[in-house]
Amino acid sequence: MGHAFGRKKLSHLTPALALDEVSFIRGLFDTDGCVYRKYGPYIQIQFKFASLSLLAYARQTLAKLGLHPTSITSDDTKFRFFLSRQAEVDRFFRVVKPKNRKHLRRFQDAPRKQSYRTYPYRAGIPKRSESTKPYSNNFVETRSVG
Repeated sequence: MGHAFGRKKLSHLTPALALDEVSFIRGLFDTDGCVYRKYGPYIQIQFKFASLSLLAYARQTLAKLGLHPTSITSDDTKFRFFLSRQAEVDRFFRVVKPKNRKHLRRFQDAPRKQSYRTYPYRAGIPKRSESTKPYSNNFVETRSVG
């Protein structure tokens, strides 16, 4: 990342060099990320660091990848944000491809419920045509009189 070895100031931990953003996120997530069940069949990804600048950089990088992380919150000593949308959790694992076995096992073992709204970027899902959209102008109502 362009930093010297040894202790670093937590306020200045953003990469100084150009890097592969997906690999960077994979490394951060594999070491300091977390996957857990939020409630019921829903899982959530958490990024939590003591460095606000590093967390803000990670959040910005995920937003560049088309994901929607929550805003950054803090507790006594650390800062955190989440990925909670189920379709985006799936997409995160497809795009970033984490290598941490614990995270992979938690993701695969979670009882998944596919009742969440799908997003158009999901592969293999055709987009609706204008004629099949509900409440479109092409809708014709017929009644039988009798």
